[in-house]
Amino acid sequence: LSALRDERVVASPRRVMHALELYVTSFDLTRQQ
Repeated sequence: LSALRDERVVASPRRVMHALELYVTSFDLTRQQ
C-alpha cells in the first residue's frame, strides 16, 4: 500500500503540471485568435 501511495504522490504533481500546461497553451491559443 505504501508503494501505491508513493506512486500516487509522485503522479499527482505531474498530472497537475500537465493540466496546467494544457490550460496555458489553450489560453494562449484563445488569446491569439
